[in-house]
Amino acid sequence: MRSDLRDGEIYDARLEMPGRDEPDFEETWQPVRVADHSKASLVAPIAPPVRRRERLRPVSILKTPSGQTVVE
Repeated sequence: MRSDLRDGEIYDARLEMPGRDEPDFEETWQPVRVADHSKASLVAPIAPPVRRRERLRPVSILKTPSGQTVVE
């Protein structure tokens, strides 16, 4: 899975562990490992930083008959 504000999200449901959403789910989790690599390979992002440019205010907020909220 990968998630990025500008590039969107990549999610592969085939990698889900069946039953993970159940309260009695037990799985053998692997402990965290510290990666041993050179920090010299790290690079700054090529995209400009994300900044607020405009604030939009809703004209109205509606509830549909099915209970969903719609913001105009």
